[in-house]
Amino acid sequence: MAAPSATLKKESLLIERMAEARMRTDDIFALLTPNAYYDRPIRERHRLIFYLGHLEAFDWNLLAGPLGLTSRAPELDKLFAFGIDPVDGGLPTDEPKDWPTIAVVEQYRRDVRSRIDEALRMQDISTSKDGYLADGTLLHVAIEHRLMHAETLAYLLHNVQVDRRSRSLRRKKTGGARRRIAVWRFLRGLRRWGRNAPRVSLDGTTNSTRSRCWCRNSRSMRCP
Repeated sequence: MAAPSATLKKESLLIERMAEARMRTDDIFALLTPNAYYDRPIRERHRLIFYLGHLEAFDWNLLAGPLGLTSRAPELDKLFAFGIDPVDGGLPTDEPKDWPTIAVVEQYRRDVRSRIDEALRMQDISTSKDGYLADGTLLHVAIEHRLMHAETLAYLLHNVQVDRRSRSLRRKKTGGARRRIAVWRFLRGLRRWGRNAPRVSLDGTTNSTRSRCWCRNSRSMRCP
């Protein structure tokens, strides 16, 4: 059995990594102007508002049960887990009015984060009855899922109209603008890497034509 100090250090590192991953995706969303969230840069993909809620919904659906938390917004948990599926396998036909307002989504994100963070602070997860929480696996999955979607957002944001991007990127390059420019460079690098990298499934095998992830809690489902 690992020493208590080593276990606490591991938990602290995972929580720190989760905070860093959140900051990275928050920086990406900060590149958008408010009216861009209901755009669909690629017609086969969800509107950007989906991804704003999806990252927290995934964390909630993954961690709430093992942490003993109950939902305050089950309809949003479901909406942002799966999105609005197209009819008869065609292209998406949902309209902006079908989605919650940005204010509602932001409040959902804040609530999910604060409740998960409080539970992680108050509980000794190494003693959890859920073995995947106790050994850190679930936190690793949450972190990697968020960083994976940073790549998703990379190619989506490259298709966003210029006037939908943060105006500060086109002004004097100081303060927050420098940080956002660094994020754009990071996204561009992710996009280049993603074009050539082999797809790796959870069983460790590679596949050049199909990617798999944990988005729908199934090894055979593709990410939204």
